Amino acid sequence: MSDASLKQLRSTQSTNLSVFKFSVNNQLIAKGNSIQEIRPALVPTRGLDGFGGGTAIKDAMLGGIEHLSQLDDEDFKLLVLFTDGITGSDTTQLVIDDVVELATKNNINIASVGFGNNVDAAYLRGISRLSGGNFYHIYQEEEFPVLFDNLFREVELSYDLEFVPCLFGNNVTLEIALSKNDNKYVGQTVFRTPISKGYGIDLDIVFDLNSSKVKPRNYQRLDSFVHFLESNSTVEILVEGHSDRIGKEEDNVALSLKRAESVKEYLTRAGIDESRIATEGLGSSKPAFPYLDGSDVNPNNRRIQVVIVSE
Repeated sequence: MSDASLKQLRSTQSTNLSVFKFSVNNQLIAKGNSIQEIRPALVPTRGLDGFGGGTAIKDAMLGGIEHLSQLDDEDFKLLVLFTDGITGSDTTQLVIDDVVELATKNNINIASVGFGNNVDAAYLRGISRLSGGNFYHIYQEEEFPVLFDNLFREVELSYDLEFVPCLFGNNVTLEIALSKNDNKYVGQTVFRTPISKGYGIDLDIVFDLNSSKVKPRNYQRLDSFVHFLESNSTVEILVEGHSDRIGKEEDNVALSLKRAESVKEYLTRAGIDESRIATEGLGSSKPAFPYLDGSDVNPNNRRIQVVIVSE
């Protein structure tokens, strides 16, 4: 690790560092709040004592994910997966997509590093792409200082992005392009909408003023949602109706409930058991979109939100 990397690490506030070593075994060998605390574990005085015999990447990731998920006060969590081999000795029965999804549910990005020629670069690249991290492939020991500089830059340049996803369960690829002078930097990540209790999503269905009628242009979106409910037969939902701020709030609550009931009616006509669908009218109490100063009108707030109440 370069001196610049060490300086960056020392200046990072509230840093939690943990090092796992893995082969067929997976073991936490060091943790601390500074490089000085974990440095002794990074010196390979033990070599492969207690390790060897295979490569269990998924098991190692699960251990790191479980460890990081307990750090509730961390705003940004990065798991760095470093390997010089190909996975094949895992004890977990989970597929790699399930492991990565567990990471994203716990707000953990994964940066993967392949060292040498005997790695599955496509496998590692897929892990990073689906978890919002980067993939690095290095071949010589001399490349380690550059590698660590890039890893710390990944932490320092983290950002928050808020958007409204389309449907539960979708994998949405987000691409962000930043331009400075003549340089353009493009990054991609994948967003999954978790199917978990309490999670809400805007169905992107809006209504005309004083109307609870579902527009034909929304039928395709609702048909996709019907397919989701058919594919996840144990899921129960709450359909929330909303309004903007025009008129009396008691009228808005009644109108928003009618909007929720209209969506429920569409779903039940499509074959979804009505016992799986509850409705609620919230009026203008929970706007998702801002109002211009002095205005009570925003058509985007005449909307439907769905909340998972049971998985």
